[in-house]
Amino acid sequence: MAQLVLDNLEPEIVEKLELRAKRLGTTPEKEASRLLRERLRAEPDPSIAEGRDPGAGEAGLDPRFVRLHGFLVFNGEIAAEDIPDHRSERDERIDAIVKGSGEGRL
Repeated sequence: MAQLVLDNLEPEIVEKLELRAKRLGTTPEKEASRLLRERLRAEPDPSIAEGRDPGAGEAGLDPRFVRLHGFLVFNGEIAAEDIPDHRSERDERIDAIVKGSGEGRL
């Protein structure tokens, strides 16, 4: 995890972490872990402030998902109005192809 943090940081920050690690006698990975822990402590999860379950995420708000044994599971229920009807677009495309071919019939 710390190596991932180091790989994704700007070079200047990595240099500062390396200098700090050298000064304290630790490794840059440990300093990256410390930096990540401090940042996570300083920035609380916004879902807590909104009164939502912090572990649920956005999918937890969708009624099509249910929590089962600690996992979010899709229950398969999709309202008919949520399914788009593309038949009219398909008919328009077929008409355009027929007109383009010059036949005028299917």
